[in-house]
Amino acid sequence: MLETNAKPSKNLMVFKKKTESPTEKAPLGPPWKVLVIDDDHQVHLLTTEILKEFIFENRPIALFSGYSKADAETLLTTHHDAAVIFLDVIMETNYAGLEVVKYIREAQN
Repeated sequence: MLETNAKPSKNLMVFKKKTESPTEKAPLGPPWKVLVIDDDHQVHLLTTEILKEFIFENRPIALFSGYSKADAETLLTTHHDAAVIFLDVIMETNYAGLEVVKYIREAQN
């Protein structure tokens, strides 16, 4: 049974809806490319929900999802200009994410 006068949990996550002000600028440039590489579909859903209306330096976010090391390598080849990569270390193997990091470092040389 839920108590109506219970104190809120300190671990409760609350997201404030973004309200548009009349002084906000329209996006000036192409979206920032953000890669989300994780084998847990819930991570992709939550990341999408949190960042769906996010604007940074007057540019929106474009999310690209991958679920494995192979997906990551394909996305990195296609979107070599990604601004941010959210990368899970443990996916199909205990070190798949670390292999992706190695792939990125070697591609830069």
